[in-house]
Amino acid sequence: MRTTRSRIVLVTAGLLALAAIGSVVLLRQVLLARLAEDVDLQLRQEADEFSALVAQSGFEEAGAEVDVADVIRTFLSRNVPESDEVLVGLVDGGVLARTPEPPLRIEEDLDLVDGWWSELAPTFRTDPSAAGDVRSLVVPVLSDDDRVATFVVANFVQFDRDDVDEIVTAAAQVLAVAVVIAAVLAWIVAGRVLRPLRVLADTASSIDEGDFDRRVPVPGTTDLAALAETLNGMLDRIERAYVSQRQFLDDAAHELRTPLTIMRGHLELARDDEPLDAQTRSIVMDEIDRMARLVDDLLVLATARRPDFVVLEPVDVRDLADAVADRAWALGDRRWHRDIDVDEVVSLDQQRVTQAWMNFVRNAVQHTDPGNDITIFARRSGAELHLGVSDSGDGLDPADVERILSRFGRGASGRRDRTDGIGLGLAIAGVIADAHGGSLHVDPGPGTGASFWLAVPASTPELPADPGAVTP
Repeated sequence: MRTTRSRIVLVTAGLLALAAIGSVVLLRQVLLARLAEDVDLQLRQEADEFSALVAQSGFEEAGAEVDVADVIRTFLSRNVPESDEVLVGLVDGGVLARTPEPPLRIEEDLDLVDGWWSELAPTFRTDPSAAGDVRSLVVPVLSDDDRVATFVVANFVQFDRDDVDEIVTAAAQVLAVAVVIAAVLAWIVAGRVLRPLRVLADTASSIDEGDFDRRVPVPGTTDLAALAETLNGMLDRIERAYVSQRQFLDDAAHELRTPLTIMRGHLELARDDEPLDAQTRSIVMDEIDRMARLVDDLLVLATARRPDFVVLEPVDVRDLADAVADRAWALGDRRWHRDIDVDEVVSLDQQRVTQAWMNFVRNAVQHTDPGNDITIFARRSGAELHLGVSDSGDGLDPADVERILSRFGRGASGRRDRTDGIGLGLAIAGVIADAHGGSLHVDPGPGTGASFWLAVPASTPELPADPGAVTP
């Protein structure tokens, strides 16, 4: 998480730095553009005032009779320029007059003066000088298309540009400090934001070591809180699965240990020089059969989560119920009955449903006496089919229902001495019901007989296309 935290801070600081640099560059460009506009506006204003004074002097009507030099001197005496501004009058290519204390002596910069004198129309110019760039507006004074003088208002913009650079530098320094502060705050905030993730990592690490009791605290209602709730739910499921698996393995080991112990004991008692007697052979074969049934049942439970555990196909419910009833009578001397109130075709896995149904039958036989009634029924209940068995035995203690539905579960009371089951039949029936999108139900009926049934959706199968149909 420290790497993630550092990356967050670096990315945040990098983005802020780029934004700050872009802001500084944009600020400088905006300030320089506004400076240029303000300078040109001031130059134009001075030039307009000079042109108005020339017109007022009557030069345009009198021509050479008016002394332009006097007009220029009058204008210079009336106007006080800014510290970085210079007013210049040129007559016959020389400097006639200028404002006092300019940034440099204009008459000494011959290139600058020659450039101004060469203009024959009002023109904005930008020229280099010893004091930096000079932005000027040149206004020639013409008489009968002959130039008799030139008035220039100039601004040494480098001073203003230096001021702009100072402002931009100060802004850059402030933004740099802001980026540093933001990086520090991002480090602190990232630490707080990522703290739940560190808790998640620590919790996951502890679980990897076998500690299933820890849970992630849920902070508020943020997305991380939702993630924590989801993880806690997953941990609950993992813990239940882990406990169930451990219990399942312990029970399986116990169930396998019993027949192995029995077989080992009888084989140890047998003499090496004599063949096994019929009784010992029968006991060993019975225990082998018991272990084989246990392994088969365990394989069924192990494959219950596979997508191909059930293969749905069209099944006639009445035919299926009749087939189960025909098999059932051979399992015991009971009074067998049929209560089949369904005559339709639905989508089921016939083999799996038959397996669950026969588990109900065996369970009923094991918990009834000869001559008791056992009914195999198939009924429609709304959108569900109820496929099961009811008997007229002693029933179940309601407290035993949850136990007998679990793996290797058997009732605490009743006829355990008469059953050779291993407690997986109802568990298998339950996973078959779940795989069909249904459920397993029990009516303990204490004293009157128990009922077990599958409640599965009565879905209509999709019929195959007519092979004789013509495809357009």
